[in-house]
Amino acid sequence: MGHIVFISHDASRTGAPIVLLHLLRWLKKANVCSFSILLIEGGELEEEFKKLALTYIWNSPSSKRRWYARFWGKNSVKQQLLNEQSIILALREQKTRIAYGNTVVSADVLVQIKEAIGCIAVCHVHELEIAIERYFGTERFGQKLPHIDLVIAASQAVRENLVKTYSLVSECIVKIYEFVPGADEVQQQQTPSEIRKALNIPAESFVVVASGTLDWRKSPDIFVQLAGLVHGLEVNMPYFLWVGGSSASLAWQELQYDLRRLGIAEFVKFIDARPNPLDYIRVADVFVLTSREDPYPLVCLEAATLGKPIICFEQAGGMPEFVGKDCGVVVPYLNIDSMARAVCDLLVNKNIREQMGDNAMRKVREQHNVSLAASQIMDSLAILLEKQN
Repeated sequence: MGHIVFISHDASRTGAPIVLLHLLRWLKKANVCSFSILLIEGGELEEEFKKLALTYIWNSPSSKRRWYARFWGKNSVKQQLLNEQSIILALREQKTRIAYGNTVVSADVLVQIKEAIGCIAVCHVHELEIAIERYFGTERFGQKLPHIDLVIAASQAVRENLVKTYSLVSECIVKIYEFVPGADEVQQQQTPSEIRKALNIPAESFVVVASGTLDWRKSPDIFVQLAGLVHGLEVNMPYFLWVGGSSASLAWQELQYDLRRLGIAEFVKFIDARPNPLDYIRVADVFVLTSREDPYPLVCLEAATLGKPIICFEQAGGMPEFVGKDCGVVVPYLNIDSMARAVCDLLVNKNIREQMGDNAMRKVREQHNVSLAASQIMDSLAILLEKQN
């Protein structure tokens, strides 16, 4: 197989870096290839990457310091160039055969490394239309695609967007669904009863959970509206819990404003991102995905490992591919009324709720485990290498 450098746009506690960590942990344990890691930016999970392999940081710290750049601009640029050249030299000395960019955002660095050392370039695309435009640029990514030898799509929705937007031929795309470790592989830090007590949620109350950042794509505003509608339908109001984002953000303040106006602040809780989100998902009776755009969110697969049924919107990404008709409910795009009725139906129908949760647990265990997906990725890379030789 040869040496592979895995490129992550950063080390944040978000979907793409987390799924890359799952892959790299499997590769290290299986010992199927040598690899190094290149983080374009650092982040909260930086030390987790460093535990697995030699890890480079592409953007040198000095080039990001505003005061440094202001007074020593030329030296800052020079320092960045020296840092890049040092990394490229190291990758050349390691006889790197594949550069694996984990996200569209890594495409610039991915192509730069390919051209510098003559290796194969692979891009694992976890993004859809809006995310590509917002975080990288649709036209810019289109300019990089001719230099990329293989694209891995994280869902059928991602694949269809690549074909539609970039006229990418299907032979250049491999669909490999996102993957997560089993719930028993993740250390539990808090019990559901401990979390309920900490959040003042009664032991007998139903809980609806969602998770994600507080940006437009994840749609926390819809989560608030959903809670308001359920409040009007249900005599015994369930609690709604959103895990993720920051209470220091403007978005959080805006959401609290809406909750107060709706009179449901007591029942809807937004808590900051946690290192143990699965512990909070364990509290759920139902998991909802309110996203307007989400390629194939890991958090839904994590909820499935815990036996939670999932409610999501159609035409909002790849999750309907997983949910189908047996692992939860798919409702029309942005039809919050339908989502509210689906929540109420599942809360009052324990047998259906538990059956869908069991189906979700079985499906994620059989079709989205790390070993299966990692093997598919490595097989795809081996085939690509064989074609190039």
